[in-house]
Amino acid sequence: MEGDVTTIYAVSSGDYSDYSVLALFSTQELAQDYVDTILAGKSYDTPRIEEYELDPEVPSLRAGLSAWLIGMDRDGNVIRADQGSPGFRMRGPYFICCKQGRGFAGQEPRGIVFACVAKSVDHAIKIVNEWRIQLIAENRWTLDQGEFNKLRDRGDR
Repeated sequence: MEGDVTTIYAVSSGDYSDYSVLALFSTQELAQDYVDTILAGKSYDTPRIEEYELDPEVPSLRAGLSAWLIGMDRDGNVIRADQGSPGFRMRGPYFICCKQGRGFAGQEPRGIVFACVAKSVDHAIKIVNEWRIQLIAENRWTLDQGEFNKLRDRGDR
């Protein structure tokens, strides 16, 4: 490959247990050519071209940061604090949670779980608390799933 490739393009098909990556390319054009020529007329599910950043968080890793999921209620009480997922790519509101995790049918929503990168659990809680305060100040804190999805999908904090 010529130059510094920072993005790769994966041609994939299928879903869940049937999901597979068929090929990787350095440009979207090459991936599209593969779909248009090599896969034309094949019995695969409709192939998709997915974009991935190479080495997306090397600076964060070198700085000693790791991924955290921090659940917090409107009053700032920590509901959960988990290290290591969902990965470095996600930032901000992640899902609405109940007493011990994701919202389940029939349970009252209790707070929001945020994803962030931080040096420690205390650092992660501090970051999330600042986001919580910002959402409340801007009157955007919500436990309504539809409104929350709009907030999350915009990547707002």
